Amino acid sequence: MIAAFVEPELVASARYAKMMPATPILPVNGRPPQVEPKRRSGQESTEFWTDIILESLRIENGPMAITTLVNAAAKWGDFNRRVDREQRKVQLFKIVGGLIRTGMLDRVARNFVVLPASDERRKAYLKRAAAPVDLPAPRV
Repeated sequence: MIAAFVEPELVASARYAKMMPATPILPVNGRPPQVEPKRRSGQESTEFWTDIILESLRIENGPMAITTLVNAAAKWGDFNRRVDREQRKVQLFKIVGGLIRTGMLDRVARNFVVLPASDERRKAYLKRAAAPVDLPAPRV
């Protein structure tokens, strides 16, 4: 004899309420970063992803491999397809490279990044970027 067991909806909803959803590690303050509205092109802003990268490094509190950092940051995205996730990872690698160039991250042993102990590299970069550009006189 084959019997089917069907539980009431109330019992199923109570069981589902007790289950913990799989979410990434939350920042120290307990709130995920706020998602900014998407632009017309459908791309999210780089400030959001920069905040995610920096917060991931703060949580780790030590040197972190660049690939591990990118994978941890990509978990915060909502991707419909694998291709979208891979494209986002490529963009995250570019963001990490920009953060290293601008002095917001320091490289350690070539493959690792860490939050800088001092802000001197960042200040030097901003000073160079704000310096006036000497252009030659126009030829008219």
